[in-house]
Amino acid sequence: MEEMQEELDITDCQTTGTCDGAGQGVVKVDFTPLTVFQQSILAAQQFGVIVGVALLVGSLFMLMIGVELAFYWLENKCSKLCGRKTIQEAPDPASLVGSFKRYK
Repeated sequence: MEEMQEELDITDCQTTGTCDGAGQGVVKVDFTPLTVFQQSILAAQQFGVIVGVALLVGSLFMLMIGVELAFYWLENKCSKLCGRKTIQEAPDPASLVGSFKRYK
């Protein structure tokens, strides 16, 4: 049982001395602050990405609507070629209010 505990004994690199830097923990990096011009360029790039994604989504939506209309048109043409008659829907009852078409 003790042998298994010794095998499972996990030590970190600081206790074994195998760390690079001999015990230095976190390495700090100094970043120079960006100028206003550099920040403006980064903001314009990020805004360009956002606008590009919005245009991509809008164009794909319009493409989807176009494909749907094309399939609807194709369905009508195929039904005319095959000789099937399309069933005309009854007019909306609200549109007939005030007219005498409903009595004919």
